[in-house]
Amino acid sequence: MRSHVQRIGFMAAAVSVLMFAAFQMSAFGEDEWTDATVVYVVRHAEKASGSARDPELSDAGVERANLLAQMLQDEALGAVFCTATVRSRSTGEPIAAVAEIAIQEYAPMDAAALASRIRRNHAGQRVLVVAHSNTVAPIVAALGGDRIEELHEEEYDRLFAVVLNEAGNNPTLKLRF
Repeated sequence: MRSHVQRIGFMAAAVSVLMFAAFQMSAFGEDEWTDATVVYVVRHAEKASGSARDPELSDAGVERANLLAQMLQDEALGAVFCTATVRSRSTGEPIAAVAEIAIQEYAPMDAAALASRIRRNHAGQRVLVVAHSNTVAPIVAALGGDRIEELHEEEYDRLFAVVLNEAGNNPTLKLRF
């Protein structure tokens, strides 16, 4: 059973996603935002400690991956992109299962190719990208989003949502979950 603090955290995250929907409607007009491409970019969840080259998720990481799936379950995701690492795939698997879609692999150091692929193949859809601490900012930038700082090694609770539009001034919402 979840603790009181975890439930409050989930509720705050859910409210943030609802606020983002309101943000989209105000930015694009109520009819236009539903056709916008929205790309959620998140770092993989907490990894298990140890010296493994490709570590699994810790217990806290598994909980965070499940929380992410709960937060995005109503977004009707059209794609989930993960790197080939166990921690990235394990973060994306719960929401991919909910959305009933296969995870698509991408090269983490080629943000431009990923952004192009999303624009070409997923226009008008909601997309999740599970990245790494040093690739979140370049991916958001390649999508035309606001400039963000590289994540610190211990930051796992950031969710960025980039709304792609034809003008290229793609607003970015920064959330904690």
